[in-house]
Amino acid sequence: MARRSILRLVVKDYRSVDVPFFKGVKRGFAYAQASSLVDEKSLQLDEWVEVNPRRVKRSKKDKSKPIGSVVSSIMETLSQEPELFPLKSNGIYISACDVDFIDRPTKVSLGAIKVVLGSKDQHGLLNGATTFATLKYFASLSNDSDQPNDLSDVWVPIHFYIGIPAEHIPSIADGLNTSSQVTDASIMNLAGAFDPIKKVLKRNRSPEVISYMENDSGIYKIEDVVLRLFALYGGFPPSALYRNPGKALEEYENRLAARDPLLLSLIESTHDIMVLFDSLNSFAFIYGKRWERDRASGQKGYKDPYPHRRKYRRGDDFKPLTTPQQLPFIGVKLPASVHPAWTMSMLESLRPNVVGPGKNGPDTYVDDWLVLAKAITPKVMRKLDAFVNEKHMKPEDISRSKTEIDSLNDIVVNVLIGKFKADIPYKE
Repeated sequence: MARRSILRLVVKDYRSVDVPFFKGVKRGFAYAQASSLVDEKSLQLDEWVEVNPRRVKRSKKDKSKPIGSVVSSIMETLSQEPELFPLKSNGIYISACDVDFIDRPTKVSLGAIKVVLGSKDQHGLLNGATTFATLKYFASLSNDSDQPNDLSDVWVPIHFYIGIPAEHIPSIADGLNTSSQVTDASIMNLAGAFDPIKKVLKRNRSPEVISYMENDSGIYKIEDVVLRLFALYGGFPPSALYRNPGKALEEYENRLAARDPLLLSLIESTHDIMVLFDSLNSFAFIYGKRWERDRASGQKGYKDPYPHRRKYRRGDDFKPLTTPQQLPFIGVKLPASVHPAWTMSMLESLRPNVVGPGKNGPDTYVDDWLVLAKAITPKVMRKLDAFVNEKHMKPEDISRSKTEIDSLNDIVVNVLIGKFKADIPYKE
């Protein structure tokens, strides 16, 4: 049984009613004194946010500072009209084991209640995390007298869900977060759909760079990880899912529920697959640099060493990708981004020649994907560059063209047979 924690709140009053059809479940309400809600000596609600599908969006320079239009409105109310806060604010929603009086209010004194929290995957801040973070940040600032802002005259509406069964928490949290639609990934994360991926990455001591929910910090979104898994899944050409991460999440959820052996096997290789993708981006950039040196020395080269950073034809609205690109799974930072469509094109030719539909998981024709990827990259990238310069194609169009992908397949098969002595058939 989880150890229980107690949050003490100063209140005007507290009331609760039974919820129909759910024995032992109640909904409660109170106006709580904001100073007791954010008291540093008390339990900190921002440490109880696992039940919330969102994370508070914060400043990159000051992680304690929440940002956004809602934050600005709350700060303005707190500064100029604190007495209106209980009327203008939607308040905070808390899932709890129990809520009861410590001291009942009287005509001359305020009351106090205790909010009992148990398991972090069942209890905590269901909704209103941005409100709580803003109140906490406002309290840390100094007023005109160089004193911390006093929140003792600010009253916050608190809504309590008491005794809610754990299986209903994700749908309730989704229903409460209605200021904007909650992402599918956030709800899936709350329901534990990504726990198998988390376990694999933790076991491999992978860098903690995955964002599993809205406004969570991380270089890669979980949608990116799922797309990379399906890029090596037979029957799902990478380009088919490239622009539809929602479809990839839906397939992931359905196949995980069905205990699909191929998906489970790919999940076990999540770390290696992330390394493979980061490496493909690195290889593409490195060979681009080599082309530039070839051209500079007067040797036979290609027109543009960075085809992922050029405009393709007149009137095209494509913007060069010059933002530095982090590749955390191999510890590399590229000075410019590689267009993701290049990776998809390479995978279109690499995947069917490497991964076969095994009964209990993927069969592989080579033991080391990275060795093969490094071997094919110079040839494939030269071919891709020719498609762009000679046929005036966009990267994302190449991965959808059977003719071009077949020619890339020929390259991979020749490398497999010539370099790796692999006895494999050509795949349509």
